[in-house]
Amino acid sequence: MKLHRPLLTLAATIIFTIAPITAFFFALLAEENYGQVGGFSFVVIAGESRTSDTHFLKQLDDYADSTGGSITVERLAIDTPRHERHFFSTSVEQVWTTKSFERGKVLTFHPLLDIPDGEIRFVYNVDPGRSISNSESRQTLTEIATRHGHTIEPMTDQLLPILLIGPVAPTFTLIILAAFFLSLIHTVTQTNTVGVSRLFGHTFLKYAIGDLSQRPVQLACAALIPTVIALAALYSYNQLANCRFFFITYATVMFSGICATTLGYLLGYQIARTPGIVGAVRGKAPTRLLVDSVAALRVLSFGLLILTVPMFVSNTTAALAIREDMPRWLAHSDPIYASVGNGRDIDALAPGLSEADLRGDLILSSVGINSDPDIPATMEVNREWLINEGPPELIKSNANSSTVLLAMPEGATEKTRERVKQEHVYLRKQADKEGVSDLKIELVKYSNPYQAFSYFTDIPVMIDSPIIIVHPIGLPLHSDYDLSSFVSGHQILFKDKTAFQRFLSANPPAEETVLETGRISDLWLAQSKVYTTQAMLFTFIFIVTIGLWLILAVALSLSYYQVHRRRLEVGHLLGVNPWRLRLGLVAMEATFVILSSIWIIKAVDNRIALKSFNSPTLLSYPGLANGFHATIITILTLTTISACIPIVYHLVWSKGQRS
Repeated sequence: MKLHRPLLTLAATIIFTIAPITAFFFALLAEENYGQVGGFSFVVIAGESRTSDTHFLKQLDDYADSTGGSITVERLAIDTPRHERHFFSTSVEQVWTTKSFERGKVLTFHPLLDIPDGEIRFVYNVDPGRSISNSESRQTLTEIATRHGHTIEPMTDQLLPILLIGPVAPTFTLIILAAFFLSLIHTVTQTNTVGVSRLFGHTFLKYAIGDLSQRPVQLACAALIPTVIALAALYSYNQLANCRFFFITYATVMFSGICATTLGYLLGYQIARTPGIVGAVRGKAPTRLLVDSVAALRVLSFGLLILTVPMFVSNTTAALAIREDMPRWLAHSDPIYASVGNGRDIDALAPGLSEADLRGDLILSSVGINSDPDIPATMEVNREWLINEGPPELIKSNANSSTVLLAMPEGATEKTRERVKQEHVYLRKQADKEGVSDLKIELVKYSNPYQAFSYFTDIPVMIDSPIIIVHPIGLPLHSDYDLSSFVSGHQILFKDKTAFQRFLSANPPAEETVLETGRISDLWLAQSKVYTTQAMLFTFIFIVTIGLWLILAVALSLSYYQVHRRRLEVGHLLGVNPWRLRLGLVAMEATFVILSSIWIIKAVDNRIALKSFNSPTLLSYPGLANGFHATIITILTLTTISACIPIVYHLVWSKGQRS
């Protein structure tokens, strides 16, 4: 059944109108995370003392409240020279300035580009609200910063690097690939209805220059229509607050999409003008070029598969683990968490925390989540609470006030085991140095860092370090590492709101130090929804990817045998042994898998790929490790099926021919 040209043109127009609208929402998401649509970002350089920082935060929060807006603050711990800094900061301490229990929020990391020289204290992402312009808000905040001895500089949004290598790069890449392949398919399929002779009457250059006025420009205009509407809406909504940054982001995506669309049309024309391809479209035997194109698409589907499986397994594992443990927190909604700036703040509050611990008000005193996998994560906990309420994998009934739990994952690597031995020796030395004669060190194992570690944090997180050191509050054992350079969160967990208010009343300085408070159950619920949504999304993508691969695998097998249906032999295909041909395809796919796997590991580990293979992170990071193993198993299974499909098809086809 043939489709008429108007229907094809209408369908293509709809496709390329919906695509930019989708890109618009992705651009909004990118701006929300990396540029704050309707707001702005700036850094503070050469800050004053910690007290000044605290007062500065409070004034910023008050100002954001007064304007009906909000402010997100990220504290940096950067003490390395500029040329040694990573492109994306991995030492970001996330803080949300608030004074109420209802405003707890889950924040995300922001890439920091073009970081100025000098000591950076905070990065501020400001949304001043609808009632005030950016210029007025920027002027007011500059005055506040000046009063506290700070110098501020606007953050420069280098959006193209973000789109190319940042967290939104996969989305950006998918948009461009979608535009390219849709235009390619559109051009090739139209050769059956528009007429091949019309395409044959134009040279490639003439089609590229003159005939671009036919469909590509029309579709490009259709793609730009929602852009103009969106920018107009943005102008009226935010009074051009941050329209420039949004326009740069969206224009970059759309320009790339239009270029990919045009390239797809030109390549589609080249394919369409090949007589063998035209014959294939009209139902004749496909050519080798078409067969190779299907094979290439199949390899691309493998690439999408290996990108999807780790995320699918990791998010599903996280969602199930959090959901399993969430009823416990929802049933006990009293615990209140309070976040402070860094370890020095907790040390300053140590006397008050000791008193609160004696009153039985504390659950958790300190958590250090390290970005360096070679440094163990540490925590101080209320021993009684740990025994009665803690995770089963970390509970020891015979634990006393001088018992330290040294936790590592099940199936830990040899490197991790060796590090545990080193920590064991180090703790003994520290105990002798501090005069702790009755120190007892117990080695425990955990199967899932969500279940083992999330009992002690306000947000369920996975840690880079596979080693967790748990010791009672007040035990005078301190690490010789400068944890303040690696910490991404410090929380004090109180049994209830009354205990927290009692602590604030007894320790007035704490009110200036505590930057964030909230109910831990609310954060668990919010985080559960996030992981569940992501798990559902990647499950859908995984299923679609598997389906795409199967379709392409069958199409490739049928294409091979349609090309050679008149001289088909089991031992001779294209003049090459069929097993040799299949091994060649498998080798090509395996090479692509290995290269892509290195890229994935590098992206997740944020380190040199080759070093990542020897890192304990990969093997002790259950979500990623399971996803990686599942990816390998899936690819091996599908590759085996792929190798068998032509043989099975040949046997069935040959049997049908003989009968």
